[in-house]
Amino acid sequence: LTIAQAVERAQPERMIVDFGINGFSFMSEEEFMEEYEGLIDELHAASPDIAIIIQSIFPVSSLKEQLDPSFANKKLERLNSLLYQLAEEKGCYFLDTAEALTGSDGGLLDEYNAGDGIHLNADAYEVILDYTLTHALDKPEE
Repeated sequence: LTIAQAVERAQPERMIVDFGINGFSFMSEEEFMEEYEGLIDELHAASPDIAIIIQSIFPVSSLKEQLDPSFANKKLERLNSLLYQLAEEKGCYFLDTAEALTGSDGGLLDEYNAGDGIHLNADAYEVILDYTLTHALDKPEE
């Protein structure tokens, strides 16, 4: 099943949408946002009453960013800003979990790095869960 087909069958009350970081390194900003918007539209069509929560993209480590500039945290910040705008346009919620994982240098905090600078360790997922449970969802004004 596609994600939209599964949503159509299950009709969940809410869903967190979190695109991974892999696509952003080789897709243009426009392509990335078009794909994301298309998915949101498909989900709304499959389940018109669903509350969609768009989750921010997580940062990468500063070392990963230095070794591979296609994984620039500034680009991630820009995409997160665009995702917030998308949430506003589509009547979705926005969950900025990236802020809980980001250090003062703008990169992934070392204590949440699984070792490759991109993937998160178990401690990071505990932080994300805690953040999700303790922060009000931000629904931008339409």
